[in-house]
Amino acid sequence: MTGVQTCALPIFTSTNAATSTTTGAAVIVGGAGIGGNLYVQSAASINNLLVTSTNTTVSSITGAAVIVGGIATQANLYVAGASWHNNLSVFSTNTSTSSTTGAAVVTGGVGIGGNLYVAGSAWAGNLNILNTTAATSTTSGALIVAGGVGVSGSLWVNNRLNTDLLTSNNIYNAV
Repeated sequence: MTGVQTCALPIFTSTNAATSTTTGAAVIVGGAGIGGNLYVQSAASINNLLVTSTNTTVSSITGAAVIVGGIATQANLYVAGASWHNNLSVFSTNTSTSSTTGAAVVTGGVGIGGNLYVAGSAWAGNLNILNTTAATSTTSGALIVAGGVGVSGSLWVNNRLNTDLLTSNNIYNAV
């Protein structure tokens, strides 16, 4: 067989550093098929990486590709079926002017099991508050607003309307 050589353990003793595909202690012009593990002690520069394993992940140490350190990307990162178990931080300062702009854009819904803090303005198509806590003062109830409320449309109150000047269970055509 021409071009095929076998040996038990090839050892390359050259210390030439690799800076491209044509430099280093060993240069392979064609492809390389590796049937076992590949260990790289220092940085690996890969032009295109395709992982074809279908191993799924159930923790931070399982899956088709496990990365012990952080991941840095200089372009887009697409994750189908994304799942984070610690903090997800977005450091972009892109402002949001619609549901399709901003530092983070989520096409589907968002479920939040804890608190949500918004330092700027919050815009919503419909805001449904499912908490049924009754209001007994200006600091209690399902919705507490520290400042004023501006309503450009109708306001419907199902039960009791209390103000400093007026208290009534039924107000019709008030002037």
